[in-house]
This record gives sequence, structure tokens and C-alpha cells, in this order.
Amino acid sequence: MCTRFSSIAVSSLLLFLSSEVASATVRADADGAAPARARSAKTSIEPLASSTRDDGPAAISSVARHEAMPSVEGRATLEPPKTSIRLANPAHPFAIAALELRSESKALPRRVQLSPSGGEAQTFEIGRREREATLRFDPPLDADALTLGFDAAPGEAIEIRMVTSASAEALIDAIEAGGSGRLRARELLPLLGSSALPLMEARFPLLSARAQRDLIGVYGRLHRDRRAADRLLVLSTSNDGEMARLAAEALPPSLLGEAIRRGARPARHLAARLAPESALIPLLERMGDAAPNVKDDGEAGSDGRSEAGSPLHEADAARPMARAQEIRDLRSAISRAARALGDRAAPLLRDALHEQSLVARARILPALAPIRGLSELVEEEIHALIEGSRAQTPNGEQSHLASSLHEPADESALFEIRYRALESLARLGRPVRPELLTLVREATEAEEWMIRALAYEALSSHGRSSPSLAEDLLPILFRAFDDGYPRVRELAASVVGELIASASATSELGEGMRADALARLRTASSDPFPIVRESAIRAAFPLGEALGSTRDEAGSVRLAVYERLAADPGGERDLRRALDREARPSVLGSFLEGAIRRCDARFAELAERVVVTTDTRDDEGARAGKTALSYLLAFEGKERDAWLKELERRGARLASTDVPIRCAQ
Repeated sequence: MCTRFSSIAVSSLLLFLSSEVASATVRADADGAAPARARSAKTSIEPLASSTRDDGPAAISSVARHEAMPSVEGRATLEPPKTSIRLANPAHPFAIAALELRSESKALPRRVQLSPSGGEAQTFEIGRREREATLRFDPPLDADALTLGFDAAPGEAIEIRMVTSASAEALIDAIEAGGSGRLRARELLPLLGSSALPLMEARFPLLSARAQRDLIGVYGRLHRDRRAADRLLVLSTSNDGEMARLAAEALPPSLLGEAIRRGARPARHLAARLAPESALIPLLERMGDAAPNVKDDGEAGSDGRSEAGSPLHEADAARPMARAQEIRDLRSAISRAARALGDRAAPLLRDALHEQSLVARARILPALAPIRGLSELVEEEIHALIEGSRAQTPNGEQSHLASSLHEPADESALFEIRYRALESLARLGRPVRPELLTLVREATEAEEWMIRALAYEALSSHGRSSPSLAEDLLPILFRAFDDGYPRVRELAASVVGELIASASATSELGEGMRADALARLRTASSDPFPIVRESAIRAAFPLGEALGSTRDEAGSVRLAVYERLAADPGGERDLRRALDREARPSVLGSFLEGAIRRCDARFAELAERVVVTTDTRDDEGARAGKTALSYLLAFEGKERDAWLKELERRGARLASTDVPIRCAQ
């Protein structure tokens, strides 16, 4: 294959476009002399653009900044009775990488024939009535003649663009140099095919980051060559997030599973969307690798490596917060893949989960619990986890997981299994088998507040999915209001409010039980902790109970009261007085953010005041000001324009905002 052209060869190749030819052969001498005229003037090839050289006119329609990157463009007109066009340059055979043909009225040639020097001609067929056609040759074909054959004279101009092969070195140089030649070189380099890969691999580590990102697209177009695929797989695990994303997107779906196994984070959700069946097992395996042996100090293993032998990404092995983010990301991708698979997910998961550790299986379940069609599998897995955890403890005879953890062999791992099992039960959204419900009830008396909170949440979920059980479950949930930990009391107000609303809607709840629940919410609205008071206020209002004070010392509680008053037709006067007193920009900003979501246009004056008076030199004020401006821009019509003019009159700075107009007055 010819990999580089001299300037004479390139010029000779371009010269044929300026001559009128029929079936005659256009020749050019090695010194670049002008070609002889053809015998017939019935067929002509006209240049799209031309330039003048010392030795005569030359049709040069497009030449890139490097002489080794030529492309030739021309317009051919064939008049009857001629039915073929022949272009030739026997003195300097050209290596053609691509041929593009275009016609306005679907009059393309049916046959394209390339005649290599000293070899047998190759013919390529083009379908009937095509308007555009592109032929690519990998590797490029050395040819000294190109023939276009028609069934009949097309009677109109045919646009021809021939891309000749360039040296990989020149193209990579152009990519590194940047400018207009960079884009052209990035387009041409893949046309060289696999022959360009050795030099790409040798040069890649020496290139700038920008040039490396440009080459990712080239590797993607050459991915059928294993060397290109391997380079993309390596780059998909790069610490450079943009590089990793581009590499993952350039991979074919069939290789995304392998990228996941290598630790490529950007490949996870791509694979879950594009190739869920091949992604699910690698995602499950990565979940097992995220932290195979969880210890109290958050370390994964003695050498900080996963079971697969690859380092945990960005020191996850020694950073519990990073590991937690890793687990959340994997759970999200697993859930996405399982949803995409639909009915095919259950049998795949049933086999694959048994290959994972108990901790990994426990971490996966909360992602699977809400998916329709997998609830039976989730219940089976929860039961298996309980039995498996019991077998790992010194006292395997105990009747349930709650008591089996008093003397655990690995306290941290078994706690996580227990926690994830309850989390999964809370997310199932359907009644569960009696033995699991017994486990949940007993877990409400656990020593750890997180376990107690999840147990109450799971009971509430079970009750909402089966309202007839509300009378039985509410007395257990009421105990959460007396819990010593405020997070449990916060949850109590929320779940009791939801369960009361659900049971009341189906007339499954007596008035006595409802009155008892409201009394407990009233007590919780005076709790010493703001998070409990806020939760009680929000839970009680849908039940017809107005709790809380606009003078509460906690901004989050005042916000809950403001939002309750905004939803109460009789509370607007009290609300406006309270908002006039409110001094915290964050509270006002959060209130206006909620008003945008509700498309509530009553608070334009408040938004104007926040924009004009808020000190934007601190973060809290800046955020509130941006939210207030977003509120003003969220409404269409004359009022919106009037607000903006008034703000300009007051001298307020109208910073740009990315919140779209979404409400109509």
C-alpha cells in the first residue's frame, strides 16, 4: 500500500479533474506535465474549485494542510450515448481509502471498478435508484484507474469525492497541531484502517490530552481490531473522567460488559441501557468486588484490591464514603439493567446471585425490590440471607436474625446484611410472608437506631400495601414516637401519617385509632428536635391538622409551616405577614423554589424583594437570589415583562439562569 505521496504524485492525481474525457485514459508524466486532451468532448469533469500552477491549470477542489492528506472532489457530466467514466493515473498509482458519490436524481453508477497496477480489477455494485453511495476500503486499495459504469447516461452532474490514503504519521501530526486540519485528519485517519494502529499506539502516550481525546473517536471506528478495542477498554478506566466517558461511549455494546469487569464506571449505565443482558452479570460481580470483606475501619482487604485483582477505584478500599457512592452507583445500574430485561431478569438473577457473597447479595436487593416481577425473588433472597447469616454466627440455633447477631463472627458484615434485608422489605411495596413480617416486628426493638428506623419503615410499607392490617400495625408504629433517637421519631411521624392517609382512603381505620395518631403528631410537633417537628407538621396537614408556628426558631420548621399555609385557602394573610418577617434568605429561597414547582404566581413581590435586597456576597444569599430570579422568569405573559422592567429600574443585576420558563399565568 502506498502510504505517502510526493508533491508530484499528488499534483498528478489532481490533474485529471481539469480535463475532458470519455473512455480515453488521462495520463500524466512524472514531472507533472499537463495531461493530453481526450478525443471526445461529450463527457466532462469540472472542478468544484481550481487554482493555477506554473505548468498549467490544475483542478484542486480540496487539499488539506498536509500534502499527505489529499481528497479530490469534482463534478462529472456524462452525455448520451456514453455510459462510463474512466479516471486514470498510471504513472503514479493512488491508494484510495474511500469514494463518495452523490446525485440529485438518483442517477448514480451501478458499477464502480478499481484497476490496481499489475493486478486484477475489483468491481463494486451499487443498488438501483440510489442518491448517495460511499465505498470505504480497509486497507486502502492501490489503483491506477477508476471506472464508473452506468446503465444509461444520467444526463446530469454526478458529484465525486475521492479520499486518497494519507500517512498515519501526517494525520496524527495534524491532530496534534489542531486547527482546521485537525478535524479533517480525524475524519481521514480511520479510513486507513488497521494499518494506522501501530503508529497510533506508539504515539498515543506522547500526545496532548486534547489529541488523545480526538483519537478516541478513531479507535472507536476501528474497534473491530482487537488492538483498538483494548485501547478503549484501558481508557474507559482512566482517572480522567472525560477520557473515560468518551472511551466508554466509543465502545461497541458487546464490549461494555468487559469494560465493567475492568472497573469502567462510565460503562455501567451505558451497558445497562444498551446491552442489559450482557451487563447484569458484570455489574453483580463488581458489587461483590466493591468491598468483599467489610470491617469496622472501612478497609476492603489486606492489599486494598478487589477479588478480581483490580485496584478499587480511587482508593475505595480505604474510604467508606467513596465505597458507599460506588455501591449506590452499582445498585442504580443493576436496577436499570433489570428493568430493561423485564421477564428475563429473574432467571438470570436467580443463578447469578448464588455466586456472590452474602454482603454483595444484600447490597443488590434494595435495587431489585421495587421492580415489578422480582418481588418473589427478593423475598427468597431475604430469607436466604437470614439463614446464611445465622450459619456464620457462633449460635446457629437461634430462631431469627435479630437475636443471632448478639455474638457475630463478623459484626460489621452481618449488620450490613441485616440492614439491607430490612431496607429491601421496606421497598417491596407489597405484603410479605409471615415469617419475614415477624422478623420486622422484632427488629423494632433492636439496639441500633438504624435497624429500628428501617423496621418501622418496612412495617409502614407493609401496612400501606395491605390497609386491612393498619389497625394491627399502628400500635407498633406508635412506639416509634417514644424512641430515644430523633431520627426514629422523625420517621415515625412520616410513616404514621402515610399509613393513616392510606387506611382512611379505604375506610379501614376506626376513628379512635385516627384520633390517637393525630394526638401523637401534635405531641411530635413540639419535639425538642427540629427534624421531628418538621416531619410532624408535614404529616399532619394532609390529615386536616394544622400544626406548627411561623415563629419557630428553626428555619426548616418555619418553611414547613409556610408551605402548609400556602396550601390553605384561609391562611394567606398569616402567610404574607410571616414572610414579611422572615430574615433567612435560605428559607425564602426554598419557599420560592416550592412555589415554582407548584406554579404558584402569588409571590412576585416577595421574589422581587429577594432579588433586590439579598446580599449575594455569601453563598446563601446568592442561591436565594438566583431562585427568586428563576421564579420571576418562570411565568409567561405581560406580568413577567413588567417584573423584569421593574427590576431593571431598581438596578437589580439580572444574572443568567438555566431554569426554563415552565408556568403560564
